[in-house]
Amino acid sequence: MQDNDRNAFEEILGEIFAAVDKPLGEAQRSVFWKGLKDISILEFARCRDSLVKDFREREEPPRKLTLSDIWSARKRLRAVAPPKDDALKWDGDVWDQVASQQLMRHITTVIPRGSERYGHRGSPQFASNIRALVALKNRWASLMREAADENGVPAAQQRDCWDECMRMAEESMRADKAA
Repeated sequence: MQDNDRNAFEEILGEIFAAVDKPLGEAQRSVFWKGLKDISILEFARCRDSLVKDFREREEPPRKLTLSDIWSARKRLRAVAPPKDDALKWDGDVWDQVASQQLMRHITTVIPRGSERYGHRGSPQFASNIRALVALKNRWASLMREAADENGVPAAQQRDCWDECMRMAEESMRADKAA
């Protein structure tokens, strides 16, 4: 907390002590201020809300309130890491990475030149056109995987294949637009 948060801090602390029906003296204010310096005023307000909710669910208010009660409330409020989901695990290879980088380069250089080229962002036409690009990007990665030997694939062959895949994607988009 910052020094200019002191008034807001004391108001929030007073509310916490009022919720447990305990008196709050100047010495307690000082100790809590020093002990909670590393918490932001927003976190402290969230701790108050959590503690008050916890107090409502009890038969009786706690006998005392300590710094560790507030630190424990803060710890409970921290975001929990999402569970590991093997279905979200990426199982691509270097060709998928290169294809994605090339598609990103293609999109960032082509779309700005003709923003209407793929339709308005968010439109069904735009989504369909991006799907066509992604499908041909994946096809390129597959072709590179098949063509690769111990030395990889020559750069010229990669470039020619990429250009052909993007030409096919553009052709598919034109056909969709005409339909």
